[in-house]
Amino acid sequence: MTEWVYDFAPDNPIRQRLIKEDGNLFLHSHQDVQPVLDYNGAVRNIDRPTTTKEGTAVAAKIPAIFYWVHWPQEFKEKFGYHPKRYDPTTIKSDDAEAQWGKFLKGKLNDPDFSKFRTDKPGMKL
Repeated sequence: MTEWVYDFAPDNPIRQRLIKEDGNLFLHSHQDVQPVLDYNGAVRNIDRPTTTKEGTAVAAKIPAIFYWVHWPQEFKEKFGYHPKRYDPTTIKSDDAEAQWGKFLKGKLNDPDFSKFRTDKPGMKL
């Protein structure tokens, strides 16, 4: 078995290993999500404004591995294309962005991912 470890960028929290075994290549992605969950829990319990100076609401901090790896794979299985890499001749970018946004809202409203939220419990996006 041959293994290569590489990082996309120094500040990227996702660590990846490319493994060659029996002539097959496997990409293994890993992130320690506990620091994100700890941050979200701390922020959730602070009495703070619900919007920023710019008027945008901060409702969640999603671990990078979910946003860039797990959820796009699940989205592709469900809809047949990757939410960030698709053929613009067959799928309109506005439609893809809307579908990806709806998918993300569904995930963030799911109790299984409540620890990704930074707003008060029970709020819906």
